[in-house]
Amino acid sequence: MTDSFKDNMLNEEKLWLVPLINLESNVEKARLDDRTAVARMSSDELKRLHDVPYNPVQKAGILKATHAINTKGKDPLGSVKSLILSLRLLKKGDVKYSFAFTRSRGKGLEAIHTGFGRLDFSTNKYYLDKKDLEELKTLWKSSSQLSKKPYLSFSTNRFMESYDKKDLTDKIVNFTAAFESIVFYNKDKSIEPAGEVMGIAVAMLLGKNQNHRDEIKERLIKVYEIRNAIVHGNVKRMKDYFKPDSENNIMIEEIARKAEDMLRLTLRKLIEE
Repeated sequence: MTDSFKDNMLNEEKLWLVPLINLESNVEKARLDDRTAVARMSSDELKRLHDVPYNPVQKAGILKATHAINTKGKDPLGSVKSLILSLRLLKKGDVKYSFAFTRSRGKGLEAIHTGFGRLDFSTNKYYLDKKDLEELKTLWKSSSQLSKKPYLSFSTNRFMESYDKKDLTDKIVNFTAAFESIVFYNKDKSIEPAGEVMGIAVAMLLGKNQNHRDEIKERLIKVYEIRNAIVHGNVKRMKDYFKPDSENNIMIEEIARKAEDMLRLTLRKLIEE
């Protein structure tokens, strides 16, 4: 059992263990504060999870996990969500979670579905390196204070939800909704042309020089064009986008990936400032 589950076993607080799916790491244990850590699970701990009754389909996947979040406190699920957000903002990779295992005084482990995260096994593994830990701790601290930035609530939710969507069109709609929420926050409607306005705003935030800003703007304009084709049911345009682009040789998968990268960088910059 990991240290945070060993510590304070006589404490009345309920302790949570949340296996991380699709994550690989050379980290043995990273304590983020006095209540939350990411730690490698032992073989004994995995055996205990095997003996807990819960969805057998989920069980097969969870028992492949190597690391878990350990946390306790008044809002453990909030801590889990903040840490997952921090991991996803830190770098690319489909790190996921679906079940939490709780332990309180006088009780064994109990499985609770968190209500978040569809369990699937992506080839897009997430790798957490020891050298990432300082950045992760900084992001964790900022993400834990996200309630102080309500203008980012909708966009971070859309970003998080995109990890549970397999359909690329759903992902793109989520990404553009997140960008709209950031750029047009507290406005009754978008400023037209919305794609170009969003492109300029995000380019000003992320661009390192004029060429880079122009590149970001054009990418986001293209993403918004695809979004329009999707939500307005323009089948002909959608077919055009779901084949290699004759001009740029960009597939829809690549466009979606770049949109996710831009949203990740945008949210990270706004959350950390």
